[in-house]
Amino acid sequence: MKKRCISLSILSIMIFHLTMTAIYLSPPNLLKIEYIDLAQKYMGPFFKQNWHLFSPDPGFSSSKLWLRCQDNNKKWSHWADPFSKVLTSHHQNRFNGSGNLFRVYNQLIKQVYDKYHQERTACMKINHKNDKSKFRKCSHENTIKKILTSNQYKLAAKFSYSFCKQQMGNIFSQFQFKILNFWPKKFSERNNKSKKWNRVEEINFDASNIYHEQV
Repeated sequence: MKKRCISLSILSIMIFHLTMTAIYLSPPNLLKIEYIDLAQKYMGPFFKQNWHLFSPDPGFSSSKLWLRCQDNNKKWSHWADPFSKVLTSHHQNRFNGSGNLFRVYNQLIKQVYDKYHQERTACMKINHKNDKSKFRKCSHENTIKKILTSNQYKLAAKFSYSFCKQQMGNIFSQFQFKILNFWPKKFSERNNKSKKWNRVEEINFDASNIYHEQV
């Protein structure tokens, strides 16, 4: 009797899982309209698929946030990835919640990166007629000035400040952060051992003084 109950329980769980998966992945239909909310609540935490693996939206780059801290003696620490421990924890145990936490952190990087390029692209379009001055007007320094008040930039600066404060305590004085975007090697370069990446983009931000004025 006990074995039968266990078997029925397992079978019920499998049927429920397959049903929710079918509803979640199916095209619009009457059944999906009725049960989509339940399917999304079930699939979201563990089985959500962003489809970046597949065309036409493949994951073709990897972004990292690195930061460093300065002590009262004006000595800088080495550049470090503050999210490396979370990513390692996720790789060691896929069910401990670190994956969702890393996804939140990764959105922080993506939003700052996207905001920076949106402002610079918009500037280049506005000044496209004046080729001589557009590169000066749309320089890295001027683009940074434009996004200083954005929520994306403030959030990244706040995180960097909190990380350095936690790491160094009372001897912490300033911080810097940068975003690195890595593009993998082309397929034709796959056997080139001397080259790890096809291209690396580095965007440096010095938000320390700006953020200290706000806190």
